[in-house]
Amino acid sequence: MSIKCLIAKLNDDSTVSNIICRQTGSVEEVSHMLLNYYNTEDKVNELHTLNYLELFLPLFVIIDIHKSFFNEDDMLKSINKDIEYIYLFKNGKWYLNNIELTELL
Repeated sequence: MSIKCLIAKLNDDSTVSNIICRQTGSVEEVSHMLLNYYNTEDKVNELHTLNYLELFLPLFVIIDIHKSFFNEDDMLKSINKDIEYIYLFKNGKWYLNNIELTELL
């Protein structure tokens, strides 16, 4: 069974860009991929293009690309209740539901 998640990044202007997708891989698999392969600003920017997201298959099925919010709080308020995980890249670190990923692993 898959669940909806966001892969988001905090932009320099404090807006948040994200991709809405169905996560078919485990939290551990996705976290490992983000922490080990998409751990710089340039890599995260690459991730936010369709070509690089295809590398995640079968971990993700893309639903919608490049939605933007005015800020992080708007993103958290605007998400649908059926989105279970938010992966957010900010200040050079990945966060899962507002907890730094390195603290979870």
